[in-house]
Amino acid sequence: MKSIIAAASAALLMLSASAALAQGPGSGVRQACAADHEKFCPGKTGQEGHQCMMAHKDEVSDTCKSAAKAAMEKMKEMKADKPE
Repeated sequence: MKSIIAAASAALLMLSASAALAQGPGSGVRQACAADHEKFCPGKTGQEGHQCMMAHKDEVSDTCKSAAKAAMEKMKEMKADKPE
């Protein structure tokens, strides 16, 4: 359950991320969570949108949670492959 919450949190963070992030591992998150964002936080963007989505993290769809989990796993892989 904690991993789902962490993944959902990552997804919500990515919703407020720049367009550059949309090209990375979270590219599907914005699309997967768009309906949730519109449902729970219409018209809210940036930090306000992020805070709103965080307030509803337990209510987002399974599609959004799954996309967030996949993006989180991809980010972990990228971090592990990155030389320090």
